Amino acid sequence: MDLNNSAQWLTPISFFIGLAFGFVAQRSQFCTMGAISDVLNFGDWSKAYMWLMAVAVSTLLLQSGIVFSDLRIEQAHYLNADWPWLSNLTGGAMFGCGMVMASGCGSKTLVRLGAGNLKSIVVLLTLSVFALMALKGVTAVVRVQWFDSVYLPLQHTQGLAEQLAFHLNPTAAIALRLGLPGLLLLWVLSRKEARTSNGLLGGIGSGLAVAGAWWLTLHLGFIAEDPNTLEARYLATYNNRPEALTFTAPLAHTLESLRAIQAGKLQNARRPQSPPVGGRTDGYRWRAGAGV
Repeated sequence: MDLNNSAQWLTPISFFIGLAFGFVAQRSQFCTMGAISDVLNFGDWSKAYMWLMAVAVSTLLLQSGIVFSDLRIEQAHYLNADWPWLSNLTGGAMFGCGMVMASGCGSKTLVRLGAGNLKSIVVLLTLSVFALMALKGVTAVVRVQWFDSVYLPLQHTQGLAEQLAFHLNPTAAIALRLGLPGLLLLWVLSRKEARTSNGLLGGIGSGLAVAGAWWLTLHLGFIAEDPNTLEARYLATYNNRPEALTFTAPLAHTLESLRAIQAGKLQNARRPQSPPVGGRTDGYRWRAGAGV
């Protein structure tokens, strides 16, 4: 894949995928927390079926791409051979409690903010600040030293495909990789509550968005040999690994980028501007430069 041709398409395509997911989530009321709360409080499985449909569609498409194409997902951060079970359990519990108190996850917060919900502004800013702290700030030290250091080493990556291939023959592994999400999709579609217009829009639309984001970094954004480093590279990703739609980290990265842009503006504003040739040099002129 050509480096320049790939790079120039990544941003508009990723923007379109995010915009499409936001549209689908807003129109269909797609929400993980809403699905769980509806089941527990009202016995309503319609949003849960929507969520399961999205899982089945995205998994089936991604596994099909891995089996029949050249997509390689084993380098993704989620599939490390070391399973940090304490971090996963603790972070999952904290994230779940936060979703309940904030009335939604990061994606739902953005959707509600677009609809004019003022509470979402506070949630978005607070979530972004504490996410950045967990990645690079004060709480990152606690996370790395106390939680990430407790892990279970695995013989292979955490991916279901790799685990199946290790314990079964390749043919059986491929059959399960495609059969499990396929059966799940058929089971969900057999439920009457799942075959509503909102259910199909949320389930299929969200699944396509997730699979599209994986395809974007695994195929279009993948360079087998970067001409500058002669190494494999995933373009426009934060840690040079395959990435897709996530809940929290993009908010922290956005806040960090805004800080960097603001720092660049302040630095340019304090930098004296060179006078033109033949001009007067009796003082400095100050200006606010463009962002980095």
